[in-house]
Amino acid sequence: MLSIVKEGNEGYRFSVVSASGRTIFNSVPYPNIEKMKETLDKLNLSLEEHIIIERKTNTAGKFLFTGKTKEGFVIGHSNLYDSEPGMENGIRNMKLGLKSFSG
Repeated sequence: MLSIVKEGNEGYRFSVVSASGRTIFNSVPYPNIEKMKETLDKLNLSLEEHIIIERKTNTAGKFLFTGKTKEGFVIGHSNLYDSEPGMENGIRNMKLGLKSFSG
């Protein structure tokens, strides 16, 4: 499920939330809703062509991922995962949530 939130003067953010209510992915702020929806529309049309997933491990050994456009623009970041399989499941669920967007 996709959640869109207005954050005061910062603009808009979207989050991908799992069926259990856990936030999987939080976007960077967008200056206006049109810019955010433009990004979501591109991802909805062809997610694999427009997003690169960078898998990472933090200094505490937790797993996380960042979504970027092919041009290098950061779309957002995941929460932390205790295991690599958990992170991979989060990536699958994030992609399903983004594909479900219809602006």
